[in-house]
Amino acid sequence: MKTITRSDRWIHGENAEALFDEMLDECYPAIKIGTLEYSPSHVLKKVDPIAYRIGLSEYEDSCCEEEE
Repeated sequence: MKTITRSDRWIHGENAEALFDEMLDECYPAIKIGTLEYSPSHVLKKVDPIAYRIGLSEYEDSCCEEEE
């Protein structure tokens, strides 16, 4: 499993996923269906897990590039 740093915080495994979820939730508005509201990260993870994993991988790669 790769480990990278970003802003003096280690990105590793679940921490990378948490930071990616946080970024998605800050960049996109909540998804509303009727009276229910869901976070963008939760919706992407459940509706299209492949796209979520690709996005997570690209996010990790972009953090590596920032550090180099």
